[in-house]
Amino acid sequence: MNMKRVSLGSLVVTLLCWGGVRADDTSAPPISMSGPSLSTPGGDLAPSVDGTLPGGGVRTSNWMAYPRCAGCCGPVGANGPIGYEVYIRNGFNFPLGGNPFGARLNTGWDVDVGARTLFFNPELDAAWTVDLSISNVHNSSNDRTPRYRLLNVRDGANGGGAVVPFVDVGVRDLNRTYVNVAGGREWYLWGCADCGKPDVNWRVGFDLGGRYGTEKLEVTNFRHRTDVIAGSFGSIHTDLEIPWRCCIFQAGIRGEYGYTWGDVLQRQHDGDVQDINLLFTLGTRF
Repeated sequence: MNMKRVSLGSLVVTLLCWGGVRADDTSAPPISMSGPSLSTPGGDLAPSVDGTLPGGGVRTSNWMAYPRCAGCCGPVGANGPIGYEVYIRNGFNFPLGGNPFGARLNTGWDVDVGARTLFFNPELDAAWTVDLSISNVHNSSNDRTPRYRLLNVRDGANGGGAVVPFVDVGVRDLNRTYVNVAGGREWYLWGCADCGKPDVNWRVGFDLGGRYGTEKLEVTNFRHRTDVIAGSFGSIHTDLEIPWRCCIFQAGIRGEYGYTWGDVLQRQHDGDVQDINLLFTLGTRF
């Protein structure tokens, strides 16, 4: 019985060793990736149905070769490529004297963070844009004279406390936060949007949009007030673009006019704000 087990084991080992030797046999000719006839008279590769090329070569699949076109690596729309940008904008907010409330606000500071989608034409020298951003604007006031009378307000947070028939307040600080949506147009005056070219580009553009958000008003003689606000805006801007690999770094200037509707001082007082923003932009397109 033991002799049979030993003989069977020896046979298995022998067969495995023999198979290993056959697997390592180098007598078969290697597969060639080139040959005397790798192309047709027109210059195109002409593989057979099983994927082999004339002369014995083997076609490399696109999945393995991963070919890329020159320029940016991104999706293509119906008429041209689609680009994406992210940016941050910082700058000055200048309230206009359209009403007594806006006239009492000092020059403030505006911070925007957002992203854009650009739908380029085939020549890559113009694009339609869609912009989505979040912005915050803060203004203070040096004129804190109690000029505004609020009626029937509660002297407490969250709607609690006794109702006060009236109170006269002055403006201390105004803080606004918006969600902005805009659409616009870009033109390249120098260069184009192809990041495969190492040239510096210069573009100009405009956009129109709307915004929705909240505001918080710090007043004298009473607790702060809040309100839901809405507005519209239009802008013109210009940017320099510096290509680097598959990204394009941007630096530019943006001028923006905006109008915000609000009732933070109750409806008997005009709480709307008109302003102009002068913003400096840093961003990247990819």
